[in-house]
Amino acid sequence: MTTPHSDRRLSLREKIYYSAGNFGNGISSGILMFWLVYFFFPPADMGIPYHIPQGSLWLGLTVIGAILAANRLVDAMTDSWIANVCNRSRNPKGKYLPMMRLAAPGNMLFTCAIFFLPNPGQISTLNIIWITCAIGLQALCLTMYMVPYYALQIKIAPDVDDKLDLNTIMGAFWFAGLVLGSFSSVFWDLLIPAFNLDKVTAMQLVFAGLVLLGVLALWIPTFLLKESEYEDVEPEATVQPKFMETARIILNDQIYMRFLQIIALYYLATFMFESGMTYFLTVLAQMPETSIGLITSITGVLSIACYPIVNKLGKKKGKKPLIGMGFLMFGLSLFIVSIMGLFNIPSIVLVVILVLVSPMPQAIMGILPGAITADIAAYAKAHTGQDNSSFYIAGNMFVAKLAGTFSMLIFTSLLLLGKDVGNDLGIRLTAVVAMVICFIAYLLSRTYNEKEVLTYTQPQNIKTKAVLYPASQASEPEVS
Repeated sequence: MTTPHSDRRLSLREKIYYSAGNFGNGISSGILMFWLVYFFFPPADMGIPYHIPQGSLWLGLTVIGAILAANRLVDAMTDSWIANVCNRSRNPKGKYLPMMRLAAPGNMLFTCAIFFLPNPGQISTLNIIWITCAIGLQALCLTMYMVPYYALQIKIAPDVDDKLDLNTIMGAFWFAGLVLGSFSSVFWDLLIPAFNLDKVTAMQLVFAGLVLLGVLALWIPTFLLKESEYEDVEPEATVQPKFMETARIILNDQIYMRFLQIIALYYLATFMFESGMTYFLTVLAQMPETSIGLITSITGVLSIACYPIVNKLGKKKGKKPLIGMGFLMFGLSLFIVSIMGLFNIPSIVLVVILVLVSPMPQAIMGILPGAITADIAAYAKAHTGQDNSSFYIAGNMFVAKLAGTFSMLIFTSLLLLGKDVGNDLGIRLTAVVAMVICFIAYLLSRTYNEKEVLTYTQPQNIKTKAVLYPASQASEPEVS
């Protein structure tokens, strides 16, 4: 019989062990966010040869845009399947950690494999097939790691403050990995003259080194945490509902459905912003590639410095008002990007303003969406008596991938309108579109009913244990 832990608080060591996995996720995110589209759809005169066709396939759809969109759409279909596998697992070592341990090396291996092409330096159909398969397998392994990873958070941190603390530390680790990935250009600029390498080979070596570090980070929680220590009841005593019944429970959770709309818009805007950052700095601001790592690291350090502020404000003022403020400040950051190179304003001035404005919304969005999802899943468990945490995480990942699909279609298609110095309309429009999306997300964030959700921390306020929420239960949005 395992020891109940519902009243137990996580130690700092446990929080660090768990959060270290997000450092590996940050590394792969940094590589793919900053360098994937840049590598296969490079601006002119950057020393990167074309490996796939660069023009439009149909109505502005590019090859790399089609590959990314198709892969994310197919990958989105695996989220619920993986969540169901986790939910129904009877592995004595736990529902989540065994799958994470298995998925970690594949995630990093295929992140690196994307850039090791069978026909380097030339456009070929084989390259297109290779990229499509590598991106698809990387996405599958990432899902196999991240669905149980975030579901485990809900299991090991029943306390609402522990959830917020955990997301704060996780966000810091993720940003550290992201910054390291963004510094890739500094590393390959050192390798090229030192070993007389061409740029593509240097990029490949840097990515290979980073993914080795990443897989070690992904493995830390899987080997240093024991899932059995966080069980409230023996696994055999819990009867999980079938897949369709669980899906029906999630789809009838009106609070969660509203929140999914908000984070879908967040992911849509942030994917466009992050994918475009390399272009924003090298084309609109006309700064060197090496500035990307420097600016990302400065922004990252300032963002991490904001994490304790967000943590304290989230506990004191609530998460809802902070989310709204985050969207407004994110929109302001995108407005600054959209006017780079215009109105005779020196680009360095706008970059400095961007670096000062961006950290707070990045800190807010790095912490609160995960913490809110954990709250909603805990609220649902209190009402239904069933732990469907992995399905809530799968829902988040599903909308993130759908948003990623549309963001890649929009982003790469807009680039056809101009992605070079002196011909930058497409890049500028990506910032404007993302800014409008942020404003819509802000309006929707005002409907999140945080007061109702947090009643799960006070069991005497829970009014029902029905399998599905009654239509009247917590269905009205809170607007303030």
